[in-house]
Amino acid sequence: MRKYQPIWNILLKDNIASLIAPISTHPRIINGVRKEKCRDEGWKLLLLDKGIKYRLLNRSEGNKLTFTLEKDMNYECRTRL
Repeated sequence: MRKYQPIWNILLKDNIASLIAPISTHPRIINGVRKEKCRDEGWKLLLLDKGIKYRLLNRSEGNKLTFTLEKDMNYECRTRL
């Protein structure tokens, strides 16, 4: 299993994942989770069939780093036109 894959798996399951890490490592973790999203071809193909796109958002509050997957409503509207 890749280093950031467990965070990505939690995001897929719950649409939210929080973790505690030193602030200095937050940029590295954010990039790692973004790469996991890009690598997950199966997930992207399933969403493409449904015409749905999700945005990966992150929020940092002190040592707490929270990721959320949010449905991109603008993308869904553009694909229906």
